Amino acid sequence: MKIALLSGWYDQEREVSLKSAKTWINFLKSAKEDIQVFILPQDEKTILSYTHHFDLIIPLIHWKGGEDWYIISKIKKLNPNIPYLFSSPQAMKISFDKYLTNKIVQKLNLKIKVPYFEKAHLTTNIDDIIKKFINYPQIIIKPNQWGSSFDTFVLSTNDIDLTKKQIYNILKRKNNTFLIQQFIPILNEFSASIFSDRDNNPFILGISHIQYKKAFFDYEAKYKGASIEAHYLLPEFESNFGKKLTKIIKDDLLNIYKHLKISTLARIDFVQDFEGNLRFLEINTIPGFTRASIYPSVAKKYFWSLTSFWEAIKKLYSF
Repeated sequence: MKIALLSGWYDQEREVSLKSAKTWINFLKSAKEDIQVFILPQDEKTILSYTHHFDLIIPLIHWKGGEDWYIISKIKKLNPNIPYLFSSPQAMKISFDKYLTNKIVQKLNLKIKVPYFEKAHLTTNIDDIIKKFINYPQIIIKPNQWGSSFDTFVLSTNDIDLTKKQIYNILKRKNNTFLIQQFIPILNEFSASIFSDRDNNPFILGISHIQYKKAFFDYEAKYKGASIEAHYLLPEFESNFGKKLTKIIKDDLLNIYKHLKISTLARIDFVQDFEGNLRFLEINTIPGFTRASIYPSVAKKYFWSLTSFWEAIKKLYSF
């Protein structure tokens, strides 16, 4: 079986993408698969010229170029029948847009709620935005269409003029669209690793409980060891956090997964506040696979090894 692994791309998530590719290379080699790695953007022309040589494309690009469907759409135009890992174009584009995802999840009226949110750009009237957040002691501002590990800020609303200035400076410096959201004081942060069978019926492999010293789960906490993570299979999670909470999480997350038409595998992040309420954060349709990443840790625990995890993936495509 010939597999094309796509990695690299630009800016902040490039390093994560390259490290994820190393993990995939290791367990694909142990499964004796024929792999060729393409580092983008420099190898873009090459992969577009040779797509017909491969049985499966695995895009491991965690930001623009991958999760926004750019490179796969170009490959599919040249070779419409070639299979690829991860979700459909529509599902990935929606999940890549945090504002749009929040709007959809909010309308589902689940027990897992979406913290209050607005979208902002340089052309946005910041005075109008601030008025909507005046009753929240803190807000979080993060990129709307790229990874939340970078360029995410927690701001106080005590001094409105200062907050407006801080928001304007963030928008001006990045000149991009940001999501401004009610900041939730976190009792527990969780991440659910989800997988689909060959009939696209999703199930939760496990739920990770994340503890860290920072205000939020940023790049340092995710990839530099500044967090402690416990990975639970569902029976273990239920024993530690209770049957009622586990049922709510299972029902609501699978509802979101199905409603957004996500397939193969993804990760959904959410938190619990000090009143016990669950709050949705975001969906990651191409989860990181570095040595420090959540999804491979859960997959190894569920399937016993990443090689066995790969065998489960192959069954999705009848390979």
